[in-house]
Amino acid sequence: MKTTSPLFLCLLWLAATVAGCGQTDYHLTDPAPQLRITVADTAYERNKTIPTEISVQQSGAEGLPQLYITIPQGSASVTIDGAPLQTFRKWFTLTCASAQLNITPTKAGMLRVLLQAKSAEGVFSNSEELTFEVREPQPLNVEIASEKRIVNLPSGETIPLALSIHSPENEGPFQVRVTCVSGKGDLLHEGHIINDIELQLGAETTIQYRPAQLGMHLLEVEASSDGISATGRAYMEVIRDIQVTSDVDQGFTISGTGEYDTDGEEVTLRLVNDSKYNFEVSEWLDNAGNVLSREDHYTITTSCDCPCDLKVNLKRRLVNISRGTSVTLDYKYWLLVNDKPTPYVVHDHRMQIEADYRVSEPLKFRYEYSRYEIYPLPPPVTRRASYATIVIGASLSSYMWSVDNVFDISIHKEDNPELVFNTYGRFVASPSTLYRIPVSITMKP
Repeated sequence: MKTTSPLFLCLLWLAATVAGCGQTDYHLTDPAPQLRITVADTAYERNKTIPTEISVQQSGAEGLPQLYITIPQGSASVTIDGAPLQTFRKWFTLTCASAQLNITPTKAGMLRVLLQAKSAEGVFSNSEELTFEVREPQPLNVEIASEKRIVNLPSGETIPLALSIHSPENEGPFQVRVTCVSGKGDLLHEGHIINDIELQLGAETTIQYRPAQLGMHLLEVEASSDGISATGRAYMEVIRDIQVTSDVDQGFTISGTGEYDTDGEEVTLRLVNDSKYNFEVSEWLDNAGNVLSREDHYTITTSCDCPCDLKVNLKRRLVNISRGTSVTLDYKYWLLVNDKPTPYVVHDHRMQIEADYRVSEPLKFRYEYSRYEIYPLPPPVTRRASYATIVIGASLSSYMWSVDNVFDISIHKEDNPELVFNTYGRFVASPSTLYRIPVSITMKP
């Protein structure tokens, strides 16, 4: 009997095993990429960018990684290395293994951002979720301080506007645009016109406004910073107040004076005498003393720089003085005669000095006063030197009394020191008025 060696049996088993198993392939698998995200905070304001750094670490893999972003809650815009991300929920290829991801929330509330990476071979990374609390931004506050009524602004001058911009989180500078919404004029900063031009200004700035027309003006300032904007407004009324002065302060008015707030209006100034005055215009002057007109009227076309402070010089007017008509007043009284009441009558006479127009200065006249007294009886006569005066704005003097109906009237320089006496021409005069004195009144220069 033939015996098989153990070594042969072992080789035979190994050959059978190899033949029964067939061919087997073996592969090395790369490890999954690792997505890492760095973000500074979890609470941000709407429209304020959230800076985020991302990196994808992968060992042994070839090609650039891809990234997938979706926003299941909230709303935001996203940029990667400064380029806007146009599509969400799609894989896009990064330009390198790390990138700057900027997320800008556009809606207040909860914001959730999901990110995942994969290698070029399709191996997925870990999934990351970013959660932010987005609050409404702190508002800007824009204020403009200015005068509300601008009356008679000198030609070429400007109106200061104090601009204040307040932000709890920003001290400036701010992007500012200033607009003249209604009205017409130039807005200036450091001598340059800035209407509708965007510029950077600090929190406290003074700009100037040079109006070009009368009326209401609305100025609007829009300031912005970090995507937050606010608007401030200033209203003002530009007015021309036309006034006329004179060395004579009563006896007439000037029609047409007053406030005007409309460009191009024709305003005619005229002298209007009060009752029983007879002033006439000599000339109209501007505030520098230049003659504007020698007519009885002067017309102005309203504008921001039209004349508004004028003077009118008057011709010296003539007022005639005369003696009035004497009036007799009876004074009756009773006396006992033979134990019987007996009536008696005495006569007082009174008169006034008259002017054909109202006087602009007091005129003081002398005469001898005489009048019967009421007590005792029979009534005695009181006599004394006295005065009759035509006061300013009057055309009649105070009463003169004479029991004899004799009125010896005179006018004296010492009683009227402000007046010029001319005995040859028989008048007394002030700068505004010549008073002609009749021969029945004695002049004492």
